[in-house]
Amino acid sequence: MAKWLLLFGTLITSHLLGAVEVTPMVQHISHKPGSRGYFVIHNPSNREFAFELGVERIHFQDQGYSSSESDDLMVFPPAMILKPGQSQRVQIVVDNIPANGVEASYFVRLLQQPLILSQPQLQMLLDINVVVHLDVAGASSDVRIVDSNITAHNASLTLHNQGNARTYLSSLPLVLISADGEKVLLRDSDIARLSEDSLLPAKSSRNISLSSQWHQYLLSKAVGKAPWRLALRQ
Repeated sequence: MAKWLLLFGTLITSHLLGAVEVTPMVQHISHKPGSRGYFVIHNPSNREFAFELGVERIHFQDQGYSSSESDDLMVFPPAMILKPGQSQRVQIVVDNIPANGVEASYFVRLLQQPLILSQPQLQMLLDINVVVHLDVAGASSDVRIVDSNITAHNASLTLHNQGNARTYLSSLPLVLISADGEKVLLRDSDIARLSEDSLLPAKSSRNISLSSQWHQYLLSKAVGKAPWRLALRQ
């Protein structure tokens, strides 16, 4: 779960990455060929940076992700040199689209290139990932709770999204149900705090072990006898 939150839960619009700034770090583009997006990279330092750019498609697993090279998106320019104080606009163009109609996500990777030095020395190089989500018109999510268990000691939840569109846990209408069948509806603000707005991609499952903080929060909402469970509100 930590990888998911690092990737999608803690990214903000403008993020300082060492000595360069990238805005935005996450964006949505239509999946239609020719659709465009962009981001800006700025060098506020007194150093010069050289970057090569590439595209990788993100493959989601239950507890993390992997990525592989992809030609679904094109980026311009494919390489750049940023002088001190300089900014560069990078354009993203959709070239190919997945044939199955499922929403896909990508990294646009900026890989810093090493400087040519007169004397060999260790260089720390930046590897920056901009996240691009392709949105499919008419696609929808279809989330099922495979398993849910909330006891006095721990809390876990397994979700499967069998739809073609991604969704976020904070958008799910969750209800807390006691062993006696009594229900406590969770407000949207409650769900947002519980889930930290983490992503549930299309055609994927997630097993979530809730932190002790949110476990205690659910217990404070619970009624009746343990165990309790989470369900989707109908």
